[in-house]
Amino acid sequence: MKFTPPFTLPRSAKSVATKAIGLALAAAALTGCLSRPIGRGQPRTTNVIVDTLVQSAVDKIDLLFVVDNSISMADKQEILALAVPDLVGRLVSPVCVQNGAVVDSPPSSKDKCKSGAREFNPINDIHIGIVTSSLGGFGAEIDCQGVGNSPDEAQQKDMAYLLGSLPRGATAAGDAAGTGFLSWTSTSNKDAFTGEFSKLVAAAGEHGCGWEATLEAWYRFLVEPYPYTKITRLPCNTSDTANSCAGPERDPGTMMQLVDLNILNQRKQFLRPDSLLAIVMLTDENDCSFKASGQTWRLAQTQSTMEGGEAGYFGAFKSSAACASNPNDPCCQSCGQPNVASGCATATATDANGMTSTVAAGCENGRKFVLEDKGDHPNLRCFQQKRRFGVDYLYPVARYSTALREQLICPYSETLDKAYCDDKGLTMVANPIYSDLQYTGGKDEVPAVPRNKNLIFLAGILGVPWQDVAVDKDAATLKYRVAKQDAEDADRIDWDLILGPDDPVNGIQMPTDPLMQESVDPRMGQGIAPPGSGYNANPVNGHEWTITDQSDLQYACVFPLAEEKPCPTADEADAQRQAGMSVSNCDCTDYPGDDWGNPLCQNQNGTFDSTQRRAKAYPGLRELQVLKAYGDNSIVASICPKVSDIAQKDAADFGYRPAVAAIVDRLKEQLADKCLTRELAVKDGPNGKEAACKIIEAKRLRAGDAPMCDASAARTPVQAEIDPIVRATLLSKEQCSSEADCKGFQLCTITQLTGDEQRECLTSETAAGNGWCYVDPTLVDDDALKQQVQTLVQKCPPTAQRKLRFVGQGTPEPNTITLFACAGQAFD
Repeated sequence: MKFTPPFTLPRSAKSVATKAIGLALAAAALTGCLSRPIGRGQPRTTNVIVDTLVQSAVDKIDLLFVVDNSISMADKQEILALAVPDLVGRLVSPVCVQNGAVVDSPPSSKDKCKSGAREFNPINDIHIGIVTSSLGGFGAEIDCQGVGNSPDEAQQKDMAYLLGSLPRGATAAGDAAGTGFLSWTSTSNKDAFTGEFSKLVAAAGEHGCGWEATLEAWYRFLVEPYPYTKITRLPCNTSDTANSCAGPERDPGTMMQLVDLNILNQRKQFLRPDSLLAIVMLTDENDCSFKASGQTWRLAQTQSTMEGGEAGYFGAFKSSAACASNPNDPCCQSCGQPNVASGCATATATDANGMTSTVAAGCENGRKFVLEDKGDHPNLRCFQQKRRFGVDYLYPVARYSTALREQLICPYSETLDKAYCDDKGLTMVANPIYSDLQYTGGKDEVPAVPRNKNLIFLAGILGVPWQDVAVDKDAATLKYRVAKQDAEDADRIDWDLILGPDDPVNGIQMPTDPLMQESVDPRMGQGIAPPGSGYNANPVNGHEWTITDQSDLQYACVFPLAEEKPCPTADEADAQRQAGMSVSNCDCTDYPGDDWGNPLCQNQNGTFDSTQRRAKAYPGLRELQVLKAYGDNSIVASICPKVSDIAQKDAADFGYRPAVAAIVDRLKEQLADKCLTRELAVKDGPNGKEAACKIIEAKRLRAGDAPMCDASAARTPVQAEIDPIVRATLLSKEQCSSEADCKGFQLCTITQLTGDEQRECLTSETAAGNGWCYVDPTLVDDDALKQQVQTLVQKCPPTAQRKLRFVGQGTPEPNTITLFACAGQAFD
């Protein structure tokens, strides 16, 4: 947290595996690979495949960046802007691969591969939008109001609106002014496009609200079914005349919550139902997503208006003594709570008038912090709230992993938990990211099928040492570990190292890497360099430093700035602020000298001054908790680059290039043809081996339309014994809402090619025919023929050189659901 107020503070579902038939489902013909081996030869009726198998049909991407725009983020935003050409280039002009290895990098999608084949088809329909972390003051009277004439104040309350729709964004990047986001098409110019993105990133600024609501920002823009217009002060109960609570603005007549139509309209334009959705968070601090209800405002407010209209310090309530050792203790409470929890230690407090009262132990010497206290600096209002204040006013992190994973959510629960809606008799709500937002309910319309869960990715470029998430920190090129649970140990993220146990006994995350532990005081442990150490004593974070006024936290990592930055003195910064000027945000203004020993301000000779030489990041623990909980489609990278010297901008490890590589490597698993890591069961056909499987296409019909499977289009009716199991699968996978709804799907079996058409499907890049075939070079005995088959799987890694191939009208239609069923003689 970095918060600079204008006043002076002390410096300081169902099983459907029946009848020996296994079905696996994916939306819009998109899935993952088999997760276990399937035996060869004539399968018995007991063979069952339950994994999803899908071919790529993704031709569009919606990419949302969530950019922290608080103090200290300008340097990281600049590095992000430099990385975007790499990201756009990889998507619109994919590299050429052979046997899984990159062999060519054509400059544009119009250039052919000199060897190998494109790792996936160029993506010529991309939406790129930016929202910032600034959602305002959550009911505070003065903090983060986003009012006033200065450029700084305009950045404090962006409300998760697309940056291009805000005045500063529209001015900076005219191409985003109409919709709020940038659109890439086949006719776009890459240099112009990336230039507009760079200007849009710069427009985010670094004067945003100090409560960095990184998680809630993307939730509000993409998911929240009923986004509020603003947070206002409200009575907590009928006898509360002081409006002691806060919450979403209500209609004064009906007292119903007002809904922000701006967010809904922007979401509808940005988010397509058949796109791959990727969210990329860029932040150097832990998430501070305050709840938009109750008395959250008491912590979000650091200032109050006093007589004369001047702003004065607004102290937070302290915590009881039990919180210090264990915030999960039932006796841990806020000193602002009127009653002591039953069975907990008490004490006697005496007020200024000599009146005594019984309070929770630890609250007897004052219920609230005062200006001179060191435990309540505004920078740390989101740091370990339960331990320090006796309450936790941040949304539970489960809110965000649930938002990504579930097609139906309970928005009345902070965690979106279904049990809450069930208990209260409330109706679950469709999750917008799984919905067709363009569907209006017209009689000739058919809503798109829900987005497949494999097509939603969450990436975080966060406060975590790159060394902790590197496959090999000593390798010449940085490659990030993955969140996939089936990856090899050396390639999989060590969550204990960077995050610690999911449910720590005292409620505080304790990663095994001490650099990832949040602390005001210097930390101890292997590799930690204490305060007073020489320059770069610890190459990851420099060294610990002395924060005597308890106004900041120790760093997770640091990195050299592209250019050293002379900082104004504290007096100069105050004068600039009072004059309404945009103040240069500089860590060495606040902590310049030897008494602090801040590694950001240290010369190579070991001395300290007011010139900032490094940038920093704090442990991003809440974001990491969400990424871990979300699972395989999470991507973790460090905001502290391995190489930040602009003179090395073409290096493979420069800036966020490794992060971009990690993101594209994960996305391409859904963009590219699916290479099967496991063999399929096969049977003897008229012209060789065939897959002992069926592919079934489920298509939602308009009301009144009669089902029709067209044999001339490689579609035949599904067998009667399979039909109910397919529909049960659709229901269990939430592709339809009820048994009646599931009957609205037309089910057709797509033809598997045989004879000469199968042979051509296996050998020719321009195969004729309509249907599909199973491509596996190991099933071919003729060496010359095998080489031709191998050409079709050259994009695949050596351990997964097999795939399904669809040709002609056998290709699954858009907006359909493909089910893959492998079984034994029941199909024959």
